[in-house]
Amino acid sequence: MREALRKPQAPRSGFHPAARDARLQRRCACGGIAGPTGECEQCRRRRLQNTRRDSAPAHSFGRVEARSPRCSVRVPSGPANSFEDCPIDWQRQANAAVELGRRWVANVLMGLSSLPSPIPAPVANLLNRHFHTTYSGDIRTMVRIFDKIYKALNAEIDFECETSCDDNVAAYVYAIWTDVHLCPIWYGQSARGKANTIVHELAHDAAGRDDKAYVWEAKYARLSVNEALDNADSYSNFAEEAFYGP
Repeated sequence: MREALRKPQAPRSGFHPAARDARLQRRCACGGIAGPTGECEQCRRRRLQNTRRDSAPAHSFGRVEARSPRCSVRVPSGPANSFEDCPIDWQRQANAAVELGRRWVANVLMGLSSLPSPIPAPVANLLNRHFHTTYSGDIRTMVRIFDKIYKALNAEIDFECETSCDDNVAAYVYAIWTDVHLCPIWYGQSARGKANTIVHELAHDAAGRDDKAYVWEAKYARLSVNEALDNADSYSNFAEEAFYGP
């Protein structure tokens, strides 16, 4: 009988070709063919790149991390400021700008007071961009000036608000002790612009700095070291960039 000549069937095993195909064809979240770990090679490389990027040290200014300055600088609030002829919203924004400027300058003082040797390249670039020097004696001068600005930011500031000013003037002070006069242009600036302007004016009023050049002028990059150390805009822009990064 033909049935007697039939070969016995091989015993079944737990291996099923269909199951193998399903395993080999399992899809990664991106739609690619998943490997043994459940992700495709492209996703694995991307994950490793992101891990390396996230674990890289943040750019730091001295020992103060500029990547997350709001967490690294704890600055107490200063006394209430006084206002003359200032609408309520101007008062609110001036107070906020003072608070922001206070954090910037605190960040600078912490960083410049704890610089490692050699100075990290990003910090050296920042110093050279605004003061054209990394000499330790010049850095001590910066610390002295920033300390005066910081003390002014932590004292009562007298603001006077103007309805009109000279063209392109955001704020001004007089040569002797004076109120900080805020102009309509100041009110139209961004939050950072308002803080930068107030730090600039206090560099005049509290630290006796002059106007040698503004950061947007070509001659700003050509100032001598002594001119930059005497330039109000060098201090306000250094403080802002040290806080946020370039």
